Amino acid sequence: MDNILFKDFNLRSKNMPITAKTRTGVTSSIMVPAILENNETNFVILDFNKEIYSITNKYRKKCSNVYFIDRNSIIEDIDKIDYSKRFTIYICCDPRRENIDEIKVFEKILKTIDDKRIKCITLIEHYEHIANIVRELKIGNNNKFLISTQENGNLEIIKNDLEKFDTGHINLSNNSICIDDKEYKQEFYFKNEKYMNFLSK
Repeated sequence: MDNILFKDFNLRSKNMPITAKTRTGVTSSIMVPAILENNETNFVILDFNKEIYSITNKYRKKCSNVYFIDRNSIIEDIDKIDYSKRFTIYICCDPRRENIDEIKVFEKILKTIDDKRIKCITLIEHYEHIANIVRELKIGNNNKFLISTQENGNLEIIKNDLEKFDTGHINLSNNSICIDDKEYKQEFYFKNEKYMNFLSK
C-alpha cells in the first residue's frame, strides 16, 4: 500500500517540517518511507549516525548513484558527484559534536542543486542539532524539504518562508502524523510488507 503522505513528495506544492518528541520513530516512520516512496527522485539526506544510510543505501544503489560524505571526505570526493544522473547523497553527521564541515558541504551541494535547477528531495533529520550552524536554506520550487526536529525546535531559518511549508507533528496519543488539519497513520517501514520487500532485494 502506498504511503500517500510521502508518495511523489517532490510534486507537493509545499515543503514539510515535522516536530516530534525524541524516540518517536521519526526515522522509521517518516524519513525511510519518504525514500522508499520516491525511487525515481534525487535525494540529499542529512543523516545522523548513518542510521538512514544503513537502512536504505543498498536499495538506493539500484535506482541511483550513491555518495557517502562524512568528516573524512575531501573536496575531490564532493567534486566527483555527477548531478546529470540520478543521485542519492548521504551526509553523515554526529549528534555528539558540532558538524561545521559537514554543514558547509551540505550548503554547497544545495547551492549547486539550486543553481542547476535540479529536481530533488532534501531530508534533514534532527534539525535541532544543526539549527545554529546552517546559514541559509534557500526554499525554491525544484528542491522539496522534509525536515524533522524536536518539539519547540529552532526553525528561525525558515520563518520568512512559512507560507511554503505544511507544518506537522507526531501525535503519540493515537500514533498519527498530523499535517495541518489532516491526520495520517504513523506507519513504520519495518511493519510494511512492501517496504520490507524493497529493502530485502
